[in-house]
Amino acid sequence: MADDYKEPELVNATSVANLTSKETSALHDLLRNFRHKRGERHDASYLDRYIVSHPQAADRSALDGHLTGSILILDPKQRCLLTLHRKYRQWQQLGGHADGNFNLLAVAAREGLEESGLDQFLIDPVPIDVDVHDAGCFRDSSVVRRHFDICFAGKVEKFYDLRRSEESLDLKWIPVNSVADLGVTERLLYLVKAAVTALPMGRTSQSGK
Repeated sequence: MADDYKEPELVNATSVANLTSKETSALHDLLRNFRHKRGERHDASYLDRYIVSHPQAADRSALDGHLTGSILILDPKQRCLLTLHRKYRQWQQLGGHADGNFNLLAVAAREGLEESGLDQFLIDPVPIDVDVHDAGCFRDSSVVRRHFDICFAGKVEKFYDLRRSEESLDLKWIPVNSVADLGVTERLLYLVKAAVTALPMGRTSQSGK
């Protein structure tokens, strides 16, 4: 019911993009908030346990896999911002490696700004998804390594120019109802639905400027 909806407290991506934490406790806190708000998820619980014994998981050189942060950004026209990744040749949300930073909110904000060229966007500090998957970014295919991706939802409330990064073949606002036509992964379809649920378009709220 509409009366049950509670607007999330959003933060400006530019205000958090440069924050860093070398402490695994930052990720433990994030995962706890995720489970509290989004519900218990297998990958979140697994990752929470994993980083206890793998404190180097934020480093991309970690042998068994490493953390990444990503962002699914919406606009007022019911579109989401997707990039056609140069290496993987598929449409996906914006994101990248944590590179030693356990503040995954900051990682997602930084990657979103860098890969979109947007001047700013708002972001829900509670992730919409935690996912463990094969990384596909190592030359030695005999070793299975993974990405531990923490994805957030964001939105713009006005229109800014886009600027495609070197990692992208294309960068577009795609109507949310047309994303499936691009032949994308099941996870991306889930992320689009999760972002729309977390941040119904047309609603506005902001903190942390």
